[in-house]
Amino acid sequence: KALHLVLQTFVDDLKEYSFSFGMFLPPMNESSANGHQMPVVCRLVFRNPVTNLRSDMNGLDLYTSSVIGKDRYVLYRQLEEGIEKRHK
Repeated sequence: KALHLVLQTFVDDLKEYSFSFGMFLPPMNESSANGHQMPVVCRLVFRNPVTNLRSDMNGLDLYTSSVIGKDRYVLYRQLEEGIEKRHK
C-alpha cells in the first residue's frame, strides 16, 4: 500500500509521468527469523518527459545515477502531504 501511495502522489500531485522504478526483495525462502537480514530496497528515478527533445537515460545511467534533480526536502514534504491526503 505504501508503494501505491507514493506512486499515486508522483502522478496525481507532482505530475511526474516518466520514471523508472526498481525493487530488490529478500529471497522468498529466507526470513529474519533464520538470520537473514536483507532489507527491501526501492529506487525511483525521474526521467525526462516523453515530449522532451533531449535524449533519455539508458539502463546503466539508471543503475549508477546519483544525481538528484529535485530538492530532496521539498520532494519529501510533497510526498508526505500526498500520502497523508490519501491515507485517511
